[in-house]
Amino acid sequence: MRNEQGQEIEDLWIFEANIPGGSQTDLYATGGDEVFVKTDGGKQKLSHTQVIAEVERRKGLQRVEARDPDEDAMYAILAELTRRMQTNEGDAWYPGKEVNALKLVEKMVSRKMLERVLGIPGAYTLPGRIIYPRK
Repeated sequence: MRNEQGQEIEDLWIFEANIPGGSQTDLYATGGDEVFVKTDGGKQKLSHTQVIAEVERRKGLQRVEARDPDEDAMYAILAELTRRMQTNEGDAWYPGKEVNALKLVEKMVSRKMLERVLGIPGAYTLPGRIIYPRK
């Protein structure tokens, strides 16, 4: 490579970078802490409050898109346990032995929606609930 006077430039390195185009759904930040979003007309710089609003809007969209397909079954179990507790019809829930029920229980336990009842194999209850033996 030569400079404007035609002299060869020593210790010059030229790098070529192939940077793919970005997505319309991504936010882009610069080193100067500016945030942009792509638009049909190019790009739009977002203010601090616009960035917060955009992140919150996207969180709301993600919650809907990432809805757990087991959610309805989980809440039905919780509703049934709550009903049993309120009507004194029983405190524990015993899932069926089918694989899907056991996977659902493990998911609920890991999310702290249910707890295992110590000393009663296969029994689950609402978290923090004290189990008294029936008389």
